[in-house]
Amino acid sequence: DRNNTSNDHSYASVADARARFARAHPKFSAELVDRFLAHGLRHDAQVNAWFWKRDPKLVAPAMLGPELNALRQLWRHIDCPVLHLRGGASPFADPQAEGLADCFRTARYAVFDGAGHWVHHEQPERFMALLEEFLV
Repeated sequence: DRNNTSNDHSYASVADARARFARAHPKFSAELVDRFLAHGLRHDAQVNAWFWKRDPKLVAPAMLGPELNALRQLWRHIDCPVLHLRGGASPFADPQAEGLADCFRTARYAVFDGAGHWVHHEQPERFMALLEEFLV
């Protein structure tokens, strides 16, 4: 149920969400923070709180166990080139260190030192250069 908010972090107001998001991402401009909020928050009138829009089935714990093994099998069948870009300061798993990179036949990897999860927002010039090189 995508409206299930029991496991989501809630915010009392958009201002509360803005303050927390800006603290968590100090490199983001105020304009970028506002764009994230405008497109990424939803209000749940039943509990009078704000939540990030997301599919709760795509949360990290769901990626463990049998689901991850099924994904590994699927990835092994991908023939097209894959570009994996990762922020060196990302809190998420490093696919090369965890062996996930071995699942892709033709993958290229790049690490953005000093960037977190959203490399395309934190280092947009380098992101675009690598993407354009990959697509040519």
